[in-house]
Amino acid sequence: MATGTVKWYDPDKGFGFVARDDGSSDLFLHHTMVGQELLADGDRISFTVGYGLKGERAEDVLVVERGDNQPRARRPREFSDSGYEPRRSSGYGNGGSAPGGYGSGGGSFDRRPSVDPATLPLMEGVVRRFDTERGFGFISSTGSADDVFFHGSVVIGGEVHQGDSVEFRLGQGQRGPRAQEVKPVGHDRS
Repeated sequence: MATGTVKWYDPDKGFGFVARDDGSSDLFLHHTMVGQELLADGDRISFTVGYGLKGERAEDVLVVERGDNQPRARRPREFSDSGYEPRRSSGYGNGGSAPGGYGSGGGSFDRRPSVDPATLPLMEGVVRRFDTERGFGFISSTGSADDVFFHGSVVIGGEVHQGDSVEFRLGQGQRGPRAQEVKPVGHDRS
């Protein structure tokens, strides 16, 4: 396994970069490759080199030695009447761009009063598509004319795959229907 040092990692954004010990170019580090590890800038890690949509990336990440910074978990997300929206924090992605061009532009999220997800309608559907690398997918449901977007962070009680039956709470995001509290109810895969 290769080794390196976490240059920076933002659990709220779900990515960061690793400086490799062998001196070759920095590697992209996506939260889906971190597993249950909590990372902080300066942590020494071991990893394998894999390939994603943007080229090489660190995979199978394990912390070898903690740096001086405290690791932190991803900040909780909040529900609003416009859907499931991330809490905004200062740092990369708030009007700037992260090193290496991996960042999102600025913008602000709607801060309307929170809605209890239990008050949203309970629906059933089938996962039409789920991209594990990007962490989102779509559910086809007879209760909604459009496919319903969902983020991987709202999946409860296991993993979901294309073709899985799920139940979910139907909310509304800025761009249309958005699923919350997605729960697998059966595995339709053989």
